[in-house]
Amino acid sequence: MPPDSPREPGPLQATATLTVGLLLAVGAAGAAVAQVPTPGLALGSLLMFLATWAAGIGLIHLLYFWFEKQDRVDAPLDDARQLASDAPVTEVSPRLPLYGDRLQFILLFLLVVLLAVAAGEALRVLTVPDTINATSLRLAAILLAGGGFLTFVLLQFARASARSAASRMLAVLRLGWVVVVAYLLAAAAIFLLLYTGWDATFWLGWALALLLYALLFEAVVQTVARFYQPAQDRAQGPTGDSLLLGWIGGRANPFAVLAESIERSYGVRLQDT
Repeated sequence: MPPDSPREPGPLQATATLTVGLLLAVGAAGAAVAQVPTPGLALGSLLMFLATWAAGIGLIHLLYFWFEKQDRVDAPLDDARQLASDAPVTEVSPRLPLYGDRLQFILLFLLVVLLAVAAGEALRVLTVPDTINATSLRLAAILLAGGGFLTFVLLQFARASARSAASRMLAVLRLGWVVVVAYLLAAAAIFLLLYTGWDATFWLGWALALLLYALLFEAVVQTVARFYQPAQDRAQGPTGDSLLLGWIGGRANPFAVLAESIERSYGVRLQDT
């Protein structure tokens, strides 16, 4: 059954919902940056760049699914029958091969360059000490916590609305979870600074920067590797999936093994908690 048939929703609407949520998270971090000078400015900027990366990957997926849907709608009857079979959509799609083979990689490359330069500038000022403004920091923490919670709600809604098609947008879902965790950790670090005086924003900022650079580097490596594939294979799906996040969220890493052991020993479903 085609993923965008009336009886089975495709990932287009779900991806659009989650991308909007990620863009709102970008706005929340931007508002926090406007409230707090360095080092909060750098931490908020790194959060904004991380959310921008997630939103950019969401946009790349969204365009892919939109072109795919348009090509299905415009396909003649014989092609529609072929689309209902196991044949790849790129064999009959007039628009999707151009986007899947070239344009999505151009968008990804531009996003990587922009965020790599911007994150470097944020790291340069991360170590600059500054006077703490409690009111501004408190407002920034509330904005970040609100952005993280809103992203969480829209992420859950997108995953539920996509249903079986959620497997096609796993890259965006995983990045959405990264944004949620990063925003909530940043809000907690700011509250910790306010009420205990212990500044964890420096270490959190470096951790976010390393994660962002790891995701950018992985995207470049995967893009180069995909260009060694045949053109029809390059256009088979949207780019931007992360093997690193897949490993972290998969069943092959030690944390998942530990979780499975606890579930077997105590009969508690950790994924449902």
